[in-house]
Amino acid sequence: KKKKICITTRKKKVQNQQKTLTKNTVNKPKLKSVKRLTTWQTVRLAIRSVNRAINQTDTNKTDRTSQRYL
Repeated sequence: KKKKICITTRKKKVQNQQKTLTKNTVNKPKLKSVKRLTTWQTVRLAIRSVNRAINQTDTNKTDRTSQRYL
């Protein structure tokens, strides 16, 4: 007899692992998690953080201008 492996549970396991990985990299960029990342992933993270900062400054500027015209 061959052992039947439930595919759905394995899929869920993999999905959960991926979820935790993304959570760790996006929300908590600690040294430990960054070390585990490959170079292109760290580059992506850096680009993302820079873009986020740029977007925040842009929104602040627009808010100020809109307040001025009110």
